[in-house]
Amino acid sequence: EEEEEEEDKPSKPKIARKPLKEKAALKAKQKVSSTNELDGLKIVFTGTFARGKRSLVENEASDAGAIPMKSVTSKTDVLVVGGIVRAFGVKEDRAKKLGVKVIFEEEWEKMLDKSKCDDNDDGDDDID
Repeated sequence: EEEEEEEDKPSKPKIARKPLKEKAALKAKQKVSSTNELDGLKIVFTGTFARGKRSLVENEASDAGAIPMKSVTSKTDVLVVGGIVRAFGVKEDRAKKLGVKVIFEEEWEKMLDKSKCDDNDDGDDDID
């Protein structure tokens, strides 16, 4: 029986990796099937927003399916810069170094509006 246990040991890493692959495949499939481009998007907001406080903008992003984050990391998908004119800061510099997409408030508003339209479209084009 001890020999059988030793033979099982090399196969354990394969078993441990399989669920991760399945999980990644499922996540990718969900992204493709989602009509909302904001679903699961990791977003950092910086600057002053014409729309209001940053917490308001973060809540709107969360409601739209995005994941608001406080700081720019390698896992950040988008940095949104508030529309009130100001000098670029540390977050913008870090985003540039990490290759994170940087957009301004106006583009963010368009993305948010589009996601709201996508959420209202149930895909049922039948007219009763």
